[in-house]
Amino acid sequence: IHYYAKDEIRRKSYARYFHWQWICSLVKEDFDDIYEELYRHFAKNPDDLYRLGWRDYEILLSRIFQAQGFNVELGPGQADGGVDIRLLQRDPIGDILTLVQAKKYKPRNKVGLETVQAITGAALVENAKGMVVTTSSFLPSAREFAARTSGRTEIKTSDDVIEWCRIAEDGIIKDKSKIVSANAV
Repeated sequence: IHYYAKDEIRRKSYARYFHWQWICSLVKEDFDDIYEELYRHFAKNPDDLYRLGWRDYEILLSRIFQAQGFNVELGPGQADGGVDIRLLQRDPIGDILTLVQAKKYKPRNKVGLETVQAITGAALVENAKGMVVTTSSFLPSAREFAARTSGRTEIKTSDDVIEWCRIAEDGIIKDKSKIVSANAV
């Protein structure tokens, strides 16, 4: 919906208001420098993923997905119905919702079939895609089940998380002054 002011006073008021909104958008909190160091750390020290607590692992994943351009909703941590993170990807054809279950396990503790089936069921109910992201790996039955979902459910390991950290680190703009042209300032 577009509104157009017919009189000069309202037109100027709208112009001032939207100019103010633009100025406010430039003063947003910027934690990119902190996250750049975090992404770099995990990309170079993947074993440190095992030292994170389960909630910190969920938060790290949510930040990585945010850096990839998703609208991210981090769940409460407990009593979340098996959905730790909700990812919304805006698309002209239609929005894509992905439900993520994060499993911060030790390397020898593999994710089983039940976890993959649970996120697939939750995704089916919400007409979404499902994803399980673990620091470990998956039992063969879990991999086979995910393969049978025709891409509806993805399974990702710490190797994927490490790669996402590398991509997120590279995507952070080092010199923020290049974002805004000199004329606009």
